[in-house]
Amino acid sequence: TQLGGAALARRAPRRYQGDGGGSESLHLGRQSGPGALAPLSPADLRSIASLPRVGSVSPVISAEALIVPSEPPADRVASSGGASGSSPVPELTTESGSLRLQPFVDYVAGVDLAHAAELPLSVVTGRLPVAGSLTEVAVTPQYLQRLGVAPTRSRGVVGTHLQLGFPRTSTALSEHAVRPVWIWVEIVGVVADGVGRGEVLAPIQLTLRAEQVGRTGPPQTARPSASPYTGLIVIARTLSDVSVVEAEVEARGYFATAPNDVVASVLRYLRVVQIVFAAIGLIALVVAALGIASSLLGAVRERRREIGILRAVGAKRSDVARLFLVEAAIIGFCGGTIGTAVGWAAARAISTAVNRYVTGQGLAPVGSGFNVVILAAGIGGSSLLAVAAGVLPAMRAALLTPVRAMSDQ
Repeated sequence: TQLGGAALARRAPRRYQGDGGGSESLHLGRQSGPGALAPLSPADLRSIASLPRVGSVSPVISAEALIVPSEPPADRVASSGGASGSSPVPELTTESGSLRLQPFVDYVAGVDLAHAAELPLSVVTGRLPVAGSLTEVAVTPQYLQRLGVAPTRSRGVVGTHLQLGFPRTSTALSEHAVRPVWIWVEIVGVVADGVGRGEVLAPIQLTLRAEQVGRTGPPQTARPSASPYTGLIVIARTLSDVSVVEAEVEARGYFATAPNDVVASVLRYLRVVQIVFAAIGLIALVVAALGIASSLLGAVRERRREIGILRAVGAKRSDVARLFLVEAAIIGFCGGTIGTAVGWAAARAISTAVNRYVTGQGLAPVGSGFNVVILAAGIGGSSLLAVAAGVLPAMRAALLTPVRAMSDQ
C-alpha cells in the first residue's frame, strides 16, 4: 500500500458492542439469547485476535463513577469578554465567567494504553495518560461543554484535577454499599473522541483497580463481575478488511458494529485519489516519451554528417541504430535516477511532516522505509521508456545513406 492510504488503512478501527456493563458503543459481545449478550472472557479476546485479518484487539473496562471537577487555580479562569493577559498559563474561558463544577455521574472508559498508537484516539491538546497510571486521565469535548469551557481554550483544563467516586459493588444496604471508592486524578489531555459514551478516558488499570477495590465488601454482599471486560476494540489490518472482519466476528456468534459508512467513504476517496495520481503519472510518461523522441529526432538532423561518416567508414545500419538507442538509454537512466532521487526526497519530507502531525494526535506514524525494489523499478522503467521513445529516431538515422547524410540537403 502506498504512502497516503497506508497509514489510514492500517489503522482502521473495528468497534463492537459490549455486555451492557458500562459503555454501550465501540464494543463487542457474544449473543446468548434474544436481546442478550453473554460476558466477554480472555478466551474470547484471544479468539478474535487469532483472526487472520485482525491486527490487534484491545479490551475496554468501563466503570460508572461520580465525577467531581475540582476548582482550578484562579489564574486559569477568565470570562469570554476578558483579556487573556500575558500569563503563560492557559486560561479557561467561560461564557459566564465561572466554571460549572457540579458533580455528575458518568462512565470512565478504561483502555489499554500500552498500544495507544493502534487505538482510534486523536489528541486535541496535551497527551494521553501514561499506560498503567492510576492518577492520570484524559477528557472529551463533552466534558469541556459540561464545564462551559470554550473549545479554543481546551488547553486550560490540562493540569486540573478530578475526583472519581466509584461505588462499591454490593447487593445489600451496608456501609460498603453507600461509601464510594475515591480516586484523585489529573487531567493530562483532551481527546477528540472517547471509546464509549463516557466523558473520561483512563488507563485500563485504573478502572480495573476501582472495580477490584469496589468488590472488597463482605463476601456475602459482594457482587461478582459478570465479565472482566465491558467490550473489545478490534483493529483491522487494512481498511478494506473492516467488512470482512465484521462478517467473521458475527459468524463466530458475536454482535459487532462498525463505521461502515465512514469506511466506504474513505475507500471511495482513496480510489479517486489513486485514479487521479495514475492519470497524472500516465500523462507525465507520455510527455517524457515525446520529449525524448523529439530530442533524438533533432539530434539525427544535426548529426547527419556524423552519421554519413560512420556509414562511409563501414558502420552498419544496426551500429547506427544501436548508437542512438544507447544514447536514449543513458538519457532515460540519468533522468530516472534524478527523478527517483527527487521523488524519494519529497516523499521523505512529506512523510516527516505527516508523522509529526499524526504522532501529535496520538496516532501511529506512517511507515516510510527505503524500498529498493520501487527505486530500482523507477530507474529501470525510465530507461526502458527512453529506449522505446528512441526507436523511431534510431531507425530514421539507420536508414540514411552515406551520400544523403553527408549532403547539405
